[in-house]
Amino acid sequence: MTESTGAPRQGGCTGARGGLFGIITKVMNFRPMIRIMMGFGMIALLGMDYAGKPLRFPSPHGKFEVAFEPPLTEVRTDPDQPLTGPGPKSIRYRVAFYVAGTEPPIAFDDYYDIYASSPTSPANLIKGILWSPEEDFAVLPRENWPPTSDVKGRKAVSLNTSFPWEYVPLLLDDRTLVWMDSLRLVGNSKDGCRLSVAQFDGRTGKTTPIMEGENAYGYEVVGSTGNKVLMKKVLSSCATPEDTRDFTSECITLDLDFLRREMAPCPK
Repeated sequence: MTESTGAPRQGGCTGARGGLFGIITKVMNFRPMIRIMMGFGMIALLGMDYAGKPLRFPSPHGKFEVAFEPPLTEVRTDPDQPLTGPGPKSIRYRVAFYVAGTEPPIAFDDYYDIYASSPTSPANLIKGILWSPEEDFAVLPRENWPPTSDVKGRKAVSLNTSFPWEYVPLLLDDRTLVWMDSLRLVGNSKDGCRLSVAQFDGRTGKTTPIMEGENAYGYEVVGSTGNKVLMKKVLSSCATPEDTRDFTSECITLDLDFLRREMAPCPK
């Protein structure tokens, strides 16, 4: 009787304890793996490989690789002067461009990821880079500096070693950019009340106005065809009621090769 009734009870109790103990043991044994997986996730978020090196991301045509790396030098601030930097919610990177599979970088520049709640992953920052059609230069993502900052526009970085420039500010509105060819970029430019259309030449690294506005009115890009850009005359934010009353909208095409202007119908 004892053998026939006691053994099953003992076995059942041991089985329950063994099952619970087995689960706890498995969880405890799995904790290092969880830490490793979390570490890998954080490493990926920070844009690094498993060896702790910054990840390199390929360019659209595969000519170059880009990495968001720690800066080579720290920014020193004067404790007696007011802070003018991007603030505590920011990460400073050195954006390095490499010819694919080679060392060292052929070009680099500083970039500040200024964020509201959490840092932007390098994988998403890479998506914000604007590449010229033949990858002769690249434009870094916009930095979210406050309106009161002196920092304006985006940064263009030369990837063509035959060009006479390394990096320059790109002061064109990135919502209206139009590629005229592999090196020329046209867009809107604002200086106070003045609304103008300007051209960035990737060969020289210079931005020049091609249609300048006045205080009351200016011009903006509305389209392009071949080497011609279509611009529309618009009122500026400084226009007076009299300016508004007398204003007539019109559109103009400009041939960028011959700098020839012609009146044109405005798109509806």
